Amino acid sequence: MGRYVIKSGSGLLTKKDGRRDLDVIKSISFQISRLMEMGHSFVYVSSGAVAGDPKKNRTKNLRSMVGQVSLMSEYKKVFSDVGIEIAQLLVSESDLSGFLYILKKFFTIGPTLVEKVILESFEERVLVVVNFNDGTNDSQIKALNRCADNDHTSMSIALMDKLEIDGVITLVDAPGVLDNGGKLVKLVGKGEYNRTVEYANGGSEFGHGKNGMETKIKKNINVAKHGKLAAIINGRDPSSIEEIVSVFEGCALLDSFDKGTIFLP
Repeated sequence: MGRYVIKSGSGLLTKKDGRRDLDVIKSISFQISRLMEMGHSFVYVSSGAVAGDPKKNRTKNLRSMVGQVSLMSEYKKVFSDVGIEIAQLLVSESDLSGFLYILKKFFTIGPTLVEKVILESFEERVLVVVNFNDGTNDSQIKALNRCADNDHTSMSIALMDKLEIDGVITLVDAPGVLDNGGKLVKLVGKGEYNRTVEYANGGSEFGHGKNGMETKIKKNINVAKHGKLAAIINGRDPSSIEEIVSVFEGCALLDSFDKGTIFLP
C-alpha cells in the first residue's frame, strides 16, 4: 500500500463568505478514512487556520493561532466520526529546508525528528495533520497573500527520503490545470513542464496566474523530477482522492483520470 502527502489550501477549505466549508472537509475525511482502511498511509498538509478567525483587525499571525485551534477541533470531530485518530504537527522552516535543516540532516544519523514522528504515525495508523507555524513565522503568511500557502511544506515533506512517499496530491478549488483555451491538461510529461508553467502565467477565471497555481505547478513539477507521481486535482469532487490513488497504484489508467492534472516523473 502507498504513502501519500495530501495538501489542501485555504481557497478550497473556505467559502466565499470566509467561513470554513465543512462539506469539503467531510468529503476529504471520508475519502482518506476509506483509503486508510485499505492500508494506505497519509500525511495531510492543511491550510485554513487564518480563516478560522474572522476578526480581520488582528494580524494574520494571531488569527492563524486562534484559527488553528478551531481548525483542529473541526478535523478531530469529522475524522473521529469516521474512526480516524489525528495528531497535529506544526513545522517551521528549519524543519523543512534552509541552512538549519541541512545542519540537522548532516549531523543526524537516520531520520530527523519530523521523519521519526511521521513514520511512527504510519505504524500507529494515526493521520498527522501538518500546518506551518504561522504564529511565529511570516513566510507562509506572505504565501497566503498569493494563494500559495503550504505548497512548500507539502513538497518538502514528500521529498524527505526516510518517509519513502509515493506521491503528492494537491487539492484545489478548480478542475486542475487548464491550458490557454480553458481545456483541462490531464497529463504533464517531462517535455511539457515549462509549457505548463506558462499556462499559469496566462491566467484564468479559476485563479490561474501569477499566484498560487503557478507555485503549485512548479512544486508538483519538482516532485515529479524527483521520481514521484504528483497531481493537482479537484478537491470538491467527492471521489477525486480515491480515484487518483487508484491511478497512482496502477489500478486505473493514467489517461482515464479526468478530475485533475497528473505530473509524470
